[in-house]
Parts: sequence; C-alpha cells; structure tokens
Amino acid sequence: MDRVLDGGLGDNALVASGHEQPVTGQPIRATALHVAVVSKQAAAAQLLLDRGADPNREDNTGVTPLMVAAGEDFLPLLQLLIEANRSEEHTS
Repeated sequence: MDRVLDGGLGDNALVASGHEQPVTGQPIRATALHVAVVSKQAAAAQLLLDRGADPNREDNTGVTPLMVAAGEDFLPLLQLLIEANRSEEHTS
C-alpha cells in the first residue's frame, strides 16, 4: 500500500495480492482497496476511497471490493463501500 500512497502506483492498479485463485492456481491481482477490505481495514479503505479508489474495480477474477466485503460479512466495510458506490453513481 505504501507504493500506492507514495504515488508509485495508481489507486486502482492491480497488484499481486498474495492469494491464488482456488480453481486455476493463478495469482490474484487486486487493488489496494481489495486488500484493505480482505484485511478488514476500514480506515485504510476510507483513505483509499477518499483518494479516488474505485469501489467497482474488479480484480483479475471479476470480484469487486464490495463483493469481498459482502462475502466476509464485515458490516462496517460493507456500509462504507455501499455509500461510496452510491456517491460514485451520483457523480457519474
């Protein structure tokens, strides 16, 4: 995440997440927002959203941060991402 915040990567860049796709064994490439959600780091997710991270950006397997939050059943992050998604729809 340091590279994202220091300007080395865009907020929506896909990077190696350290996880593999269960069926194919291929590495999952995800955004920093995906990683923050999987790690249940609401403050980091909020910071990334404030910096322009896209809550609808899919990883290389087609999963969005919102889908991850719903699957993890972590209500604070789920609410944060739903609100960010709502805000994004109103500005588009």
